[in-house]
Amino acid sequence: MSLKERRDIAHLYGHTPRGVLFTLVEMRGSSSHAAGARFYAAADGRSAGSVSSGWIETELLQRAELLAGADAQMQIVCTAPDVEAHLLIEFSDTPEAAALMETFEATLRGESRSVVTVLPKAGTALLRFVMDAQGDVLFASDLLETEEIVPMRRTARSSAHGALHMLAQGRIFVEHIEPTVSEQDTMNNTLHTEAR
Repeated sequence: MSLKERRDIAHLYGHTPRGVLFTLVEMRGSSSHAAGARFYAAADGRSAGSVSSGWIETELLQRAELLAGADAQMQIVCTAPDVEAHLLIEFSDTPEAAALMETFEATLRGESRSVVTVLPKAGTALLRFVMDAQGDVLFASDLLETEEIVPMRRTARSSAHGALHMLAQGRIFVEHIEPTVSEQDTMNNTLHTEAR
């Protein structure tokens, strides 16, 4: 996910904190988007980000309306016989979503973050913790105990971005979100910050 997409999602969330966040966890088949791509559908109908090249976002906007009030969940969206998008769908009014948005803000300030999400399955809640570049836990879901975080933290620190692992806690999705350092992105971020 580009700096611009992070900035756009964080900006829209800041102005419209009610909505649905879609995260591409896994893509089977051809796609230009990698694990961790996100699309935010705000309750007022505006959106930011992308999990595809436009071929799925319209359907996600329709799903967002139908999913209002449901728990976080995983869904598979088939767009062609040989293409499946595995999406995490979560609502923006949770502490886990707020921690993710704060992660985006931190990376816009030049800080690195790692996000570990225990993917929900039927009857279980989405759980998440966020670490800084040194591996210190900055946020953890209330239902996560320290002894559960320790093995996930160890696995995440040695994992690549977008990795999926099966652990005792469930299937975890690991993201290492680094600040993007291009001159154009820096200029755009400065202009965006000044416009706020």
